[in-house]
Amino acid sequence: MPRHVDFQKPVVIAGIATRTTNAREMDPGTAALSGLWGRFYAEEAATSAESPDNRPLYSVYTEYESDFNGAYTVVIGREGADKSKAQKVVTIAAGPYLEFISSGAMPGAVIDGWKQVWSYFADTKAHSRRAYTTDFEYYDPAEPSTVRIYIAVSR
Repeated sequence: MPRHVDFQKPVVIAGIATRTTNAREMDPGTAALSGLWGRFYAEEAATSAESPDNRPLYSVYTEYESDFNGAYTVVIGREGADKSKAQKVVTIAAGPYLEFISSGAMPGAVIDGWKQVWSYFADTKAHSRRAYTTDFEYYDPAEPSTVRIYIAVSR
């Protein structure tokens, strides 16, 4: 069961981005997110080889065309990253979210976490409705085998 969280302050994330759909991500031949993650880690390794970045990592889902069937933008980055070098800057809005936690080997834990999200919202008795504004995955370097998925919900 997800936990309700009410973020009091917006968070600005700067990073790299792609536009995709869930249907596209289900086909390994057209999936964009695995390539985006590969690019992120390659660029980060090239720029921080001498001093690794230990700040939390975010994967932000935003600019929803409609619902989970439509297109959306994903931005992978960090809070406080150099905005001038970023492909895209996005703000995670303050407000109500549901937190889903998944642990295990990556990327399987992320896939399992999203399965929890989809299952929760597929239930017609779900007490919260997705806002389709800004959702995000949060990766804390202190918990490398855990992803926290935050889904924006309507008040």
